[in-house]
Amino acid sequence: MTKFRIVSEPRFSWPAVAYVPGAAPGQPEAQSFRLDFVYREDEELRAAEQDAIDAGGDLAAAQKAALRLVIRGWGDVEGADGTETPYTPEALEAALKMPWFRSAATTAWNAAMATGPKAGN
Repeated sequence: MTKFRIVSEPRFSWPAVAYVPGAAPGQPEAQSFRLDFVYREDEELRAAEQDAIDAGGDLAAAQKAALRLVIRGWGDVEGADGTETPYTPEALEAALKMPWFRSAATTAWNAAMATGPKAGN
């Protein structure tokens, strides 16, 4: 077992699965990818969410605000042409517009917080 480490800004990767509307009605396509996270305390996430709502945003805006704080990279993400899409702040903003991406990212974050980051932190 690895010893517990106290680090100032824990970073870790976690698998994610987006259920994207598919060609067949009611049959979403599971698309897997990896998200690279940085740990943020609950209070910081709640404050970002509240700021988004106070600025006139809805729950989606709050979710986007929190995800912007914790997502620092990704892997296995492709564009429409099938080529690898590198992580950039602009690419993240495009992904955050898709509710299935937000759902997958939130589910991955929650799973990581429930079970803890993988070793090698």
